[in-house]
Amino acid sequence: MNEINIKSVEDARKYREELAARRPEDDPGLVKWRTFKLYILLLLVVVFFLMYYLISVNIDVLSLPGLNVTVAKP
Repeated sequence: MNEINIKSVEDARKYREELAARRPEDDPGLVKWRTFKLYILLLLVVVFFLMYYLISVNIDVLSLPGLNVTVAKP
């Protein structure tokens, strides 16, 4: 990495202007990470919805007073 040597106010001003001129949102690596983050968040939403649904169904089944299962004889 480049070392930053700021020895005066003018150096600090130049460094700040250089940082302001950069456009990090145009970086291809950042675009890749943003899309990756979006897919991970969507995956988490789907997983949490499935967990909620399965827990809800499990509670409904456990709250039944009885369960009759018929099995055919071979």
